[in-house]
Formats: sequence, structure tokens, C-alpha cells
Amino acid sequence: MKRHTIKFLCTGLAVLVLSACGGGDSDAPPPTVAGPLAKYEGIWKDGCLSNNRETTTISSSNNGAALAVTFKDEFFDKTGCTCAVVATGTYGPPQPPMTVSYKETVANASVKLLTGQTIQATVDRISAVGSGASMTYAGTGVTGPTIVGGKQTWRIAYSGGNITVQVEPLSGTIDGALLLHNGALLTLTPVGNSTTSYVVETQAFR
Repeated sequence: MKRHTIKFLCTGLAVLVLSACGGGDSDAPPPTVAGPLAKYEGIWKDGCLSNNRETTTISSSNNGAALAVTFKDEFFDKTGCTCAVVATGTYGPPQPPMTVSYKETVANASVKLLTGQTIQATVDRISAVGSGASMTYAGTGVTGPTIVGGKQTWRIAYSGGNITVQVEPLSGTIDGALLLHNGALLTLTPVGNSTTSYVVETQAFR
């Protein structure tokens, strides 16, 4: 908000100066309009799952027609994602680990929520591409990595238990859609090859 306020004030000041000099430039370019994906920018947190929570950071690029997406995977010492963080997973290079491109906006799409309710909503169809980066873990509860069956695994210990996490490179291309609904960011998976029918895959909040 501060950035936008400063920009607005500077624009207003420029208008005042030009008016004092006899008028402004009628050929001034129109203000830039945010692209369709800019509204998804922000830091989004998934709900806590036992000891684990994922945070997704989204930044827009290409005037809001694309997104750069990074992830942080945290394990806490106590159930309910409380007490100290004992393991933090982040993706290495190449960065960003995921890029998202805008395809089209679809009105009146059918979306099945995690509650089982189906709503009609306007969604943004996207294509997500992984960079091939792999997640590595660090922290007091981390042991690894270990190669098991050709797969990289990490052992994460916390109070009362431990978990083994298998890591694979984030690669490939996935088509889906995004939706803001009741303050939540919903990632959507199409039903079959449909472009108008979706189910919610993940839900996160700022």
C-alpha cells in the first residue's frame, strides 16, 4: 500500500507542476494495468498437518501475466505446528523452482471445494512448469540425505516421533487453475480434460 500511495502522490505532484507551466503532455502513456495473475502475489500458508506446514511465496512477473513460485516446508517439534522448527526444506537452484503462465480466464467454472460443496466461480487457467530443482532440509532434527532405492530421502525427528521424507526434483508441466475464494488461494485440478470443471487440490491463506 505504501508503494502505491507514494506513486500516486508523485503522479499528482507531476500534474501540479505541469499545470503551473501551462498544461500537461496529452500524449502521456496510460497507467499500467495489473495483469490477471498479479492478484495472487503474496505469502501463503497451508493449514498445519500434524507437525508440518508449507509456505508458498508468489511474485508476479511479465506485468502480471506470469508468476514465480517458491516453497518452504517446515517441521515443528510439537503437533499443531508449535514450539521450535526442527527442519526447514527449501529448493535449490535453478530458481525459481516453479513458474506459472496465464492461459485464460474462465467464467462460471464448476469448482468442487474441499468441503464437498460445488460452486460456480471465475477461475484463471494456468500452466505450471518445474525448474528441476530439488528440496534439501536443514535443522536440528534432520538426518540425511540418504539414497534409498535410487531416491533421495531425509529423516526428520521431532518430539514423540520421526518421519522419512522422499524428495524428487520438481519438474514437468502441469495445467490447472487458480482461484481466490473467501480469502483463500485455491489451486485447482481439472476434471479430466475439462476447462470448465475443477476440484480443489490445495488451500492456503495469507
